[in-house]
Amino acid sequence: MTNDSAGNPTNEEILATSEAMLNSGETERLIAEARKTIATASALGRLDILEKAGAVIDNLVEKHNALASSHADQLRAVAELAEAKAEYEAAKARLLAVRAAEGR
Repeated sequence: MTNDSAGNPTNEEILATSEAMLNSGETERLIAEARKTIATASALGRLDILEKAGAVIDNLVEKHNALASSHADQLRAVAELAEAKAEYEAAKARLLAVRAAEGR
């Protein structure tokens, strides 16, 4: 992982990592395993295990949704930053054109 000057991951790296995590299928695989555990626990009458597996599913879904939301927020922020940079560059170009026209 390439880091910025302060040793932190770059925005691109954060986006790539969260994208990979969201698309890995790991959450879905773990939920499927927990569902199998629920079925087995139910067949054995083990309500304690059934409840714990249900809580695992809830936690996985909550964390996955939080990651998806954070990823979407990061994508929006990157787009807004790119737009702001483009506006700045356009304003800078206009200023330079005005100065050039004025002979400065």
